[in-house]
Amino acid sequence: MDPESRTADSPLTVAGSSEESGTTITEPSGDPERLVALVVGACVLMMCVAYLPSVVNLFGTPRKPIGFAVAGCGLVLLVRLVCRRDKAAIAFAALIGWSFLSAVMSSTPLLSLFAGPSLDQGWIYLVVYAGWWAVGRNLRPAARRAVGAALVAGAMANVGLAVVQALSAGGFGILDFTHGRSMGFLGNPVHLGAFLAGSFALIAVVAHRTTRQWWMALPVIAAIGVGLNLSGSRIALVSAFVVPAVPLLLSRRLRSAAILAALVAGLLLGGVLLPGESGSSRVSGGDAAGGLAPRVETWKAGFDAFTERPVLGWGPGRYAEATTSRTTLRQAQTSDPSSIYDNAHNFVVDQLVTTGVIGLGLLGAFTLLAARRARGPYAYFAAAIGLTWLFEPVTMYTAPLLMIAFGLAAPRLEQTEETESISEGTGRTRRLTMLASVGVVVGLIASTPYVVAAFYLQRTTGSKYDDRALDGAKVAGRLFPFDPDTVSAEGTVRTWRALVQPSAANVEAAIEAREHVISLDPTSGISWGQLAFTRSFIGRPDDATTRKVRDEYLEALERIPWSAPALQGLYSAAVKLGDKAEARKWADELCLIDRCPKPASKGASSPGSRPATQVTNTSGADGTVGDGGG
Repeated sequence: MDPESRTADSPLTVAGSSEESGTTITEPSGDPERLVALVVGACVLMMCVAYLPSVVNLFGTPRKPIGFAVAGCGLVLLVRLVCRRDKAAIAFAALIGWSFLSAVMSSTPLLSLFAGPSLDQGWIYLVVYAGWWAVGRNLRPAARRAVGAALVAGAMANVGLAVVQALSAGGFGILDFTHGRSMGFLGNPVHLGAFLAGSFALIAVVAHRTTRQWWMALPVIAAIGVGLNLSGSRIALVSAFVVPAVPLLLSRRLRSAAILAALVAGLLLGGVLLPGESGSSRVSGGDAAGGLAPRVETWKAGFDAFTERPVLGWGPGRYAEATTSRTTLRQAQTSDPSSIYDNAHNFVVDQLVTTGVIGLGLLGAFTLLAARRARGPYAYFAAAIGLTWLFEPVTMYTAPLLMIAFGLAAPRLEQTEETESISEGTGRTRRLTMLASVGVVVGLIASTPYVVAAFYLQRTTGSKYDDRALDGAKVAGRLFPFDPDTVSAEGTVRTWRALVQPSAANVEAAIEAREHVISLDPTSGISWGQLAFTRSFIGRPDDATTRKVRDEYLEALERIPWSAPALQGLYSAAVKLGDKAEARKWADELCLIDRCPKPASKGASSPGSRPATQVTNTSGADGTVGDGGG
């Protein structure tokens, strides 16, 4: 059969053939297989649309139980693949082992291994992604089709919410409209763009190859075009056109033209709906260079950090530790000088810095071994998202979806006695199913601290200082005593309490809470800035206290050069101390990053006049709220 005339595993349910055999699958599936298909499809759909109010990170937190549970099952299947000498699985298992060693040998082993509830980085997430790939590698036809249907349904749900977000021009919670760009259910516009780019590639290839009713995909493609433009993601827009270009241009060119026309029509409609800057206008405008320049600077810092620890790296999830002290003036000038890069926004650079040259080599080996036989729509879905990872972070929003698709893109395991599917219910496969079920339970248990901590951290957001907020911060801190971001929530609550109720006991408790955070990770410029902020703005500090504040801001600036909050704090301290030369020095440096201070009089600043102190990360994951970063 002509490979261009046969249908692929269809996410549109208009075709259902096995690409390996080239024959249409029409026989009914057994009950176990239907159950597996239903569960896997539901999990994939939930990863596309999960949303949970009353927690910090409204979109990221609910994905963790689902992601960890599926990964628990997948790790059992990964071990099975390794035992059967699957080369890609062996490479991934070796990467997990090497990354574990890198984490253990880092300056903060627990943080590198498990991260905290505010970020989705660290060794444990690599394990999760491996599990999702192994699940995809082992799925049978019914489940393969269910995954595709779930991805398409998830894409349409995200487009629908993106349109609502754009028309409402923003709001709180699910209607958040970040920087004039829709984010759908994916917590950040760049993740929405990446997911929709992958969805377009998948649907376009299916529509191009199917022999019947291919035109039914055109409205879906147009809707994806709307969502792509509403996301404002430049790299996603480029990826959507580049990745499926080869199969679309080689044959059936009239059909390909119709597919591309539908996408362009959607993009134009999205441009009409978007009140801010669209993805297409950002590509054509001068802003494109502005987005690349800070990335190039952080990549340079990453290569510099790599030369310091070329073998083991700095540890998974420790990119910020490796690079923030290498922040350049150009990086501060071309990006927000109140932000830091928690990862490289390039998975190659990130892997090189965090796990060293061996870790990058193992990742490359896995990718090549898994990709060499990858075929079909799922391969294009994975490739389209993967291309965006050259400029955007790898996160829980898109990585599990890419990995399960990457597994599905490989030829399905032959259903022989030696390689039975998990959905078959006899013999040793029953034992495998039992182990996989245990893995699901273990995954759910492992995810519980992240969800519980996020629930309690929600109590601390905003200017809250009551007992409920303090109790929430304490519970979260006990769950993640090694994570400075989580533990700092108590310092934030106590700082607000000391500002509103400036008793000696409250002031002392706030200072002690900030100092405890520094003891967890002295390399964190953010923690030093938070301590200086707290000491500066509670009570009425005398000159001796102001000198301490100055020294702490200097510690922050040493760890994050050109940090706007640190420079602003140093300028304020110099003004309070009456040191005009120092004040002029810091004012000049602030002007270099376009943060020239207004003239200030000597004396204690009021809370309403404090400098901009919120430090954000650029990882694409929502972070906990805190004051006075570095």
